[in-house]
Amino acid sequence: MPPEIQRTATLRAEIDRTADLLDSVRFDLGVVDQVARRKTAVQGATIARKYLQPRLRNLDAPLLVVVFGPTGAGKYTIVNSLAGTTVSEPGALRPTTRRPVIWCHRRNEIRAAAVAGDPVIVTDDHPLLDGLTIVDTPDLDSYVAEHKEIAESVLTMADAALFVTTPQRYADAVPWEVVEDLVDRSMPLVVIANRLSRRSSGAVADLTALLRSNGVPDARTDLIIQIQEHRLKSDGRLPKAAIERVRSEIEGLVERRTNVIDQTVSGALQAVAVAARSTAAAIDRQATEGEGLWDAALSAFESQAEEVALHLDRGDLVRTEVVTRWQRMLGVTDLASIISRGWARLRDVLGGGDPVEADAVARVGSEARDELVGLVTMRAQRAITAAVTAWEIEPAARGLITEELRKVGDTLVGEAEHQVDEWLAGIVDLIHDQGRGRYRLARLASVGINGAATLLLLGIFASTAGITGTEVGVAAGAAAAQQTVLEHLFGSAAATSLAKQARGDLATRLGGVLVSEASRFHQAIEAATDSIDTGEALVRSAQALSDAAEELGYA
Repeated sequence: MPPEIQRTATLRAEIDRTADLLDSVRFDLGVVDQVARRKTAVQGATIARKYLQPRLRNLDAPLLVVVFGPTGAGKYTIVNSLAGTTVSEPGALRPTTRRPVIWCHRRNEIRAAAVAGDPVIVTDDHPLLDGLTIVDTPDLDSYVAEHKEIAESVLTMADAALFVTTPQRYADAVPWEVVEDLVDRSMPLVVIANRLSRRSSGAVADLTALLRSNGVPDARTDLIIQIQEHRLKSDGRLPKAAIERVRSEIEGLVERRTNVIDQTVSGALQAVAVAARSTAAAIDRQATEGEGLWDAALSAFESQAEEVALHLDRGDLVRTEVVTRWQRMLGVTDLASIISRGWARLRDVLGGGDPVEADAVARVGSEARDELVGLVTMRAQRAITAAVTAWEIEPAARGLITEELRKVGDTLVGEAEHQVDEWLAGIVDLIHDQGRGRYRLARLASVGINGAATLLLLGIFASTAGITGTEVGVAAGAAAAQQTVLEHLFGSAAATSLAKQARGDLATRLGGVLVSEASRFHQAIEAATDSIDTGEALVRSAQALSDAAEELGYA
């Protein structure tokens, strides 16, 4: 493969790669400049696919010159006048041109059909069309949105453009947005001030100033083609002299076709590279915005996890009436009355008799499981409500909030049940490990390992702050009684350590369930944000595109 062909193939491959990356970007976060970000990516991909690839495949194809401007500017009149026949039919109502009208040489008819917007193709053997195709577009400022889209799409395919305006419409904003884009692409631009009267000389000066402010610093009034208001001939065309300079400019484009194509290809390559880098930068900003949304959502769940840990430390995580019922079920209230009669009676109870009833232990364990699962579900819903509220005031996040996201996820209850079951089993293991010594194991036999574990469970949820062993004999109540039994079985320090360890484990597990539930918000953000890898690939691709263009002399 000759070096020149190989370099061109490399350049086209880089164009394809860049366009694919730009096409893959979504920008679904509803930030203020969301539309602008998407437009940049779409424009870059569109220039790559609709202009660069076709032009680089066939550098010898005729120049495509596109005529554009606001409604009523007289575009079709100028095209018809150049042709000397009716090419573009004027309509009775504005906008008059509703489809692109292509005036081309007969031998280029098939190629012309590739122009977007269901074009009307008029073929001719006119000498002006030797190496040239002219397209008249729908009005840029048409009230029909599709017309503007068609005009912009056709302009994307152009090698050069004719901007036609009038003293009444030259200051309209919409055409100037397009002019600025074409200037950014370094496309040759011929400006025509049409329908001028003797009193509209100031309009040309204003038009020149607008050109300078929109990226054409060397704009001059003498470079603007001025066409006076004329009485049209019976066939609706301008006198030949009125459009002579337009014809001359078009012929000059054909004479300079190689330079024109090189200039426009070079500008288009630069525009695609700029779009790729801008899109990559926007992806980086989007990642930062997503992190902010994630921090807001996560903090709501972490706040609930912290509250769970705080209430556990205070002994009021579970409602007092529930803990009292558990104590009653386990017989701890009876145990309190026995303790109040003195240590001897307690030793008699612990020294003989049956362990705590298994059914009572099972009922307390089952109720504790259900209570904790319900509690973490309630806390999760609070966190969800807080997170959604935080997102509702952020424009970037509003589109991410679904009805499913407002509710507890399908897996939360199952995960909570699993963690609570693991925790309850862990309490039994703690008690078993602590009672390994023969003396302690003998003490445990009086209440059973499961019974002792359930007493520890009650102690975790009952507030015992301020109660010490010396106060037990003064009717300290059920909460003190269960603590006293544990201290008798394991010793005061060990009983306190067991409760602390079990409490910490539960706080960690319930907090983990809550934070895991927050991951649904993270998934919503990930689904709406583009990968940082895509941004990095765009930067690499833009550089490779610039390098390949430079090798071919397009930089």
